[in-house]
Amino acid sequence: MYKALIFLRQIICVFIFFFILYLNAYSFPMITSFDVTCENILKSGDTILATVRGTPKGQVWIEISGIPLKIYLPEISQGLYQISYRLEGDLPGVYKGNISAHLAINGEECNPAIAGEKVTILGENPLFYNLTPMEGTIVKETRPVIYADIACGNSQVDEKTLKISLNGEDITHNKDTVINPKYITFAPSYNLKEGGYRVSIYGRTIEGKEFATAWNFFIKFASAIISVSHNATKPLAAGEILEVQLVGEPCQMAYFNIGEWRTHLPMNESFRTPGLYIGSYTVCKGDYVANLPVTGHLKLKNGETVISRASSTVTIISSDLVVRIDQPGNGETVAGQFLLLGLTRPYTNVRIDMQITYTIPAMGFVEGGVIGKEVISNDMGVFEYNVSIKNQLKGTKYTITAIAIDAQGNKSPPCSITVYQK
Repeated sequence: MYKALIFLRQIICVFIFFFILYLNAYSFPMITSFDVTCENILKSGDTILATVRGTPKGQVWIEISGIPLKIYLPEISQGLYQISYRLEGDLPGVYKGNISAHLAINGEECNPAIAGEKVTILGENPLFYNLTPMEGTIVKETRPVIYADIACGNSQVDEKTLKISLNGEDITHNKDTVINPKYITFAPSYNLKEGGYRVSIYGRTIEGKEFATAWNFFIKFASAIISVSHNATKPLAAGEILEVQLVGEPCQMAYFNIGEWRTHLPMNESFRTPGLYIGSYTVCKGDYVANLPVTGHLKLKNGETVISRASSTVTIISSDLVVRIDQPGNGETVAGQFLLLGLTRPYTNVRIDMQITYTIPAMGFVEGGVIGKEVISNDMGVFEYNVSIKNQLKGTKYTITAIAIDAQGNKSPPCSITVYQK
């Protein structure tokens, strides 16, 4: 019996040893953070900047609900995946679709991460968007303007079919309702009562394709939020703390957003001062945003969410001046016309130089001069340059160099790629 116990103990030790080796050799897929920077409303030609941090050496992609598209992210450093992706082609129209990030290793996928903000894509099919007041919000006005934009997609809207109702009552022909192929609005000339309201809108295209939407909002004369404020009186640098305070109805749940850049940042209610909610964000190296609004969100126990905005915006500047070229890739072949796409700080000048080297039989390499162009990055830091080559010769080498230059004249290290003529 004693020998059997010793033998069993040895087997268990061997099993534990090999199990530890297995754990050390195998990486479990996991996403630790997911950030998306893009406009609320997108269309073909717009850009999405996605950043995922997680287990290294994985396969990472993002998806948008309602869009049959997977966008794969390259691993630019250990555990850091990022892409600046340009939407192209005919896309389905989607209102407030979720953006999800996925990470898989050896065929095993972790739970997806969902971006805090949803996106609307104006595509092939018609839809209503820019719904006002927003879904689930509380308004104090007794005469709130109800509004919806109309995107007709690849067709035209049959204006005669457009209808709107409020709490089940048809207000299509109300004197306060305006309907046209671009939008629907109802601006009541009388006071609405306090309580919940449901808006329903319906329409058809000239081909008879139906589209509709419905949403809820609430009227509450005494707002649950009294004020939202923050301490950022100047641009914040790395290591500094943005503190946000919300004063409102006590014993609720609160969070704040910095534009759409950082969302659902938690706020805790003060024990000493009921109704005072405090949240913070510590600026990290590499953060760079300009003039973003700070909004406080108070989620009430009845399920309603009240939103209020601070009177001043926030600017964060804590990144080194760098530039990179995302498209085309280094070593790729290009057509006579191609799009150069890259990333740097928002609203920064970027100098692009393209050295042309021809390959001519019996002569070898012949320098063809330099083409220069200066562009400015947009509010997401994305810059682009539509390159058009006049004298196209197969095998021609193009060495493209980009340098970012800020308002103070500081220059980034150059980023260079080489591409070849098809």
